[in-house]
Amino acid sequence: MRGLCLMKRTADIVRKVCWIVGSLYALVGIATPSLANGARPSWLQECRLPGFKDPTLCGHHSVFENRSEKGRRIELKVVVVPAKSPNPAPDPVFLITGGPGQAATDLARFANRSPLGSQRDIVLIDQRGTRGSNPLICDLPDSDRNLQSYFEDVFEVSTFSRCRDALADRADVRYYTTIQAIQDLDEVREALQYRQVNLLGWSYGTRVALQYAQAYPERVRTLILNGTVPVNFRNPLPHARSAQQSIDAIFAACAQDTACNKAFPNLNQKFQQVLARLNQAAAGTIVRHPVSGEPENVLITKPTFVEALRMSSYHYDQIPLIPKLINDAYQGNFALLAEIIMKRNRSRAKFPWGMLLAVTCSEDVSRIADDEVESATANTALGDYRIRRQMKVCSVWPKTTLPDSYTHTVALPVPALILSGIQDPVTPTEWGEEVRKILPNSLHIVVPGGHIVGGGCLTSVQQAFLEAQTVDQLDISCTRSVKLLDFAVLD
Repeated sequence: MRGLCLMKRTADIVRKVCWIVGSLYALVGIATPSLANGARPSWLQECRLPGFKDPTLCGHHSVFENRSEKGRRIELKVVVVPAKSPNPAPDPVFLITGGPGQAATDLARFANRSPLGSQRDIVLIDQRGTRGSNPLICDLPDSDRNLQSYFEDVFEVSTFSRCRDALADRADVRYYTTIQAIQDLDEVREALQYRQVNLLGWSYGTRVALQYAQAYPERVRTLILNGTVPVNFRNPLPHARSAQQSIDAIFAACAQDTACNKAFPNLNQKFQQVLARLNQAAAGTIVRHPVSGEPENVLITKPTFVEALRMSSYHYDQIPLIPKLINDAYQGNFALLAEIIMKRNRSRAKFPWGMLLAVTCSEDVSRIADDEVESATANTALGDYRIRRQMKVCSVWPKTTLPDSYTHTVALPVPALILSGIQDPVTPTEWGEEVRKILPNSLHIVVPGGHIVGGGCLTSVQQAFLEAQTVDQLDISCTRSVKLLDFAVLD
């Protein structure tokens, strides 16, 4: 009996020890991630995002919509992906996305996988007006009940007049510009107690990064600008010219590629013939309904055709399709192009067009003179179609008054890395060169590619730059091997 009691007591002790050890392991396993600087405001809490192995930090930071009048507050969605290193650097990477209108937190998976997060926290802030920060969504006429709606231009005055009125109860769209965005960014930086930050800007996000660096130069450790937008850029005035340069560069690359040139000779002449036909009449084609699979007839106009090619040339993996798409169109076959257009435009209703207009109508279109449009768009495939339609929409959209200093820039000593793609249809390489003039401690890298260039080589260069905090003696030898993907020459 005594032996049984001893065995029971021993078993109880073992169970208690196991419970204690198990609890310790559990505590280690669920420990809340922390910021690199050890600070964490109360509004930032542990969260588990889809596709993440480890917990990260999520929250909403409250800011005034109109700082001068106080009043209404809006919540900014913030995600911090903690550095992977046990001894991280104190200066995080703030990733600022493009559009205007892309939500930074949509790139949480990218941030979690990126080598840039090995030594540094990566901070994602949905800019006011985007997905997690009082999104300025507009009700578009797009509908699966009418597939032709996906092939129509989005810039309709009636659509955005209704959107303006619908948003009025919950947003004053005059206060959703870059000016407020950089103030928001600095408030979040201060709340997270980071002394300095590294800014990684993509597309329109480079404008935000540059404006922030101009306003708060002492708080910026480094700048990485990918697809650079100068502060004095007036969207979308240069779109037609930049798109034409992109398509010409793709024609040149195809002509120099043996397989592409053999499959699609005289590509520019074929392109011009397609444009001439579409000038006379829209092209009919058949698409499969995305839900029922039933065939339906749709029409493709010249602006739709050119805009579809322009959007395809944004993407590294879609550039190789462009010669084939043009050759198919020359042969009267628009089926593949129509499939691409429908797939892309079915999701555009989720985009915060109100935020895009809040930025571009005040900061860009308001600075475009009507008599500039003809010369800016002459001899381009896109012509003045896009700019004229956006100008009409902006005529009914509320705008803010820009300060006189808005486009005034001074030289910034902050170390900067500038990246450009040769086939970029919206932020051409010369814009990177223009911005380089105000960043004397910068390096401009130009490689084959579309809008926002990437890949293992450029990631390693960016990582080395972040560690060195200088472009001096930065090894960029791998960029000589960067090239376009092989052109698609077979069905």
